[in-house]
Amino acid sequence: METKRRLFGPEHPLTLKTMHMLAIVYDAQCKHAQAEALDRQALEIRRRVLGSEHPDTVNSMDALGEEYIAEGKYAQGEKILRI
Repeated sequence: METKRRLFGPEHPLTLKTMHMLAIVYDAQCKHAQAEALDRQALEIRRRVLGSEHPDTVNSMDALGEEYIAEGKYAQGEKILRI
């Protein structure tokens, strides 16, 4: 991820995709805080760059909602998944 961030920039689609994939790895390792941080960061960037209704932004919302649920943060997960 750091190489893509350096080469393409932090807002490039490839950087953001890799950020999401790394969050999946962290989630599988039960490193939920790290996964949540990456998912939140990707969502913030995608909202700013692509807008709230872009498919990639919506996918980031789903990923963050699922991460909240994995952490037992059910109210936060439900809130973001209902948007």
